[in-house]
Amino acid sequence: LSGAFASGQKFVRDNFGPIVVPKNAVFVMGDNRDYSLDSRFWGPLDIKYLKGKPRIIYFSWGDKGLRLNRIFKIIG
Repeated sequence: LSGAFASGQKFVRDNFGPIVVPKNAVFVMGDNRDYSLDSRFWGPLDIKYLKGKPRIIYFSWGDKGLRLNRIFKIIG
């Protein structure tokens, strides 16, 4: 084995934050948190680079667990 896992180093997901996201920026995370090169590596993304708009809430998790009333909700 090689890399961070074999050497005992912590993954970024285990050793990150807190972070303050500036106004007019977003914090973008990939869906494969162990291997995604995302805002944890390149920082917040200026909203001028966003090309799409949200249309649906696919999954929603809150402080008290799963929010079933928001799953698959059309928002745009």
